[in-house]
Amino acid sequence: MRYCVSSGSSWGVRAEYSRTADELGKLLVENGIGLVYGGASVGLMGGIADAVLREGGEGIGVIPQSLVDKEAAHRGLQDLRITSSMHK
Repeated sequence: MRYCVSSGSSWGVRAEYSRTADELGKLLVENGIGLVYGGASVGLMGGIADAVLREGGEGIGVIPQSLVDKEAAHRGLQDLRITSSMHK
């Protein structure tokens, strides 16, 4: 089973946002759930992915080439799918 998570590419203004992102990543792995998300290495979405990977879980990212070009892609994912645009 996999869950698709949509979150921000920034950390937000409150510290509990980053803690919650970390906790979510851990909970996904503890429950045998893989992560599918926006594929970035930054902000809350990167934090969730980092937690999933740190705990030994599965991370799949889907990211447009334009963000890969800006070096925002998470290079530690098992599966990084690059699209031609955000709409794809």
